[in-house]
Amino acid sequence: MTDRRSCVERPVVARSLVAYYGLIQAAHLVALLRAALLLLVTRHLTFPALPPPAGWTDQARYFLVTLGALDTLLIGPSFVFVAGYFRRAHWHRWLGLATLGAFTASAFAFAGGTLPSGAWAAHPWAYLSLVVAFLPVAALLIVLTIAPQQHVGYLQRPSDQT
Repeated sequence: MTDRRSCVERPVVARSLVAYYGLIQAAHLVALLRAALLLLVTRHLTFPALPPPAGWTDQARYFLVTLGALDTLLIGPSFVFVAGYFRRAHWHRWLGLATLGAFTASAFAFAGGTLPSGAWAAHPWAYLSLVVAFLPVAALLIVLTIAPQQHVGYLQRPSDQT
């Protein structure tokens, strides 16, 4: 007999998505710190914001640096969410929704600021890799948004479950 439960009802999927979110945020932090260091040393913005053929305008540079700084600040609460999720903290869901929502908004702002510049056309594989890396994060946001507590199986402490 096949298992017809949705992926939302399988805690292993939710756990995997949360673990992935923690890993992607760690990689994001490394990429942002590397980009900041290279910006300070070379005055050029590099991955994750590879420039269009004509280079970044000053306005785009300010936008990307500000967005990167905000993302860096957001990563800390994201790690707290991941830890809270695995420790079954009662507050992890609202923090997850807040950090995932902010991360998603930042991703759309990043796309909106870089796509019209021609950067995506100049570096399609680099930007496509960012989109693909983001897809599980979008799935986690959907899972946390629509999953009822009793179906996800991770919102209650083992002693609270009946």
